[in-house]
Amino acid sequence: MRWTHTPPPEGDVEALSRQAEVSRALAELLLRAGLTVPDAAAGFLQPALSALNDPFLLPNVTEATDRLCRAIAAREEIIVLGDYDVD
Repeated sequence: MRWTHTPPPEGDVEALSRQAEVSRALAELLLRAGLTVPDAAAGFLQPALSALNDPFLLPNVTEATDRLCRAIAAREEIIVLGDYDVD
């Protein structure tokens, strides 16, 4: 696989770096993530619990919660599997 680095416009990186008070490298990463204004960058870098969506809007969360509660009540063994990203 061949990677080609295409930096965002230098002026955009400089402006976001200055306005959001972050390093140029972080400003570039934020721009690549679609966070182009300081308020959006700040919200991403310092999230608040009140800004999170209701987890029960995710499909099957209610069923999963009910199943976990039954397992806990029955003192069943619970195994948690995970991968390497943060979701």
